[in-house]
Amino acid sequence: MLRPDLPSYDRQMIAWIQARAAPIVAILLFAAPLLAFVLTIVLVKGHASLGYYEAVTQIIPVVVLALAIELRYFSPNRQLPEPLKARFRHPERAQPLATGYAVATLLALIASEAIALAVVASESSGRLALSITAAGLAAGACALVAAILLPSGDGGKPPPG
Repeated sequence: MLRPDLPSYDRQMIAWIQARAAPIVAILLFAAPLLAFVLTIVLVKGHASLGYYEAVTQIIPVVVLALAIELRYFSPNRQLPEPLKARFRHPERAQPLATGYAVATLLALIASEAIALAVVASESSGRLALSITAAGLAAGACALVAAILLPSGDGGKPPPG
């Protein structure tokens, strides 16, 4: 907490740091689902029990519903968060980026669900199945956190209609 007796130089330095850090944090949060997916695919090794895949088949639909209904993450009208939109010379060009990230996150979740269902049906899994399902869960969790911490540029208003 800032003390009122701090010299103005310290206040200016803190304001400068906050102004520079906010866009960087926003970019990292926005990119978190993609980064989490790629890192998890690379780092996860081994096998999981059938119980893991059964749990994944139940968790992913809940994550998709939370993103779609509560946070409107997949809405075609969803805007980039203001700190990210401000990085573009033409903010209207930022919309395809927001849509692309939402679609990529949804595809990661759908692929993870499909693989988990296939493993449960066949009762056999491999390292790739574990990597993809874990990556989908990681991307979904990061998308939830990012959507909560970075409200969209439309102020969280529901779409018209």
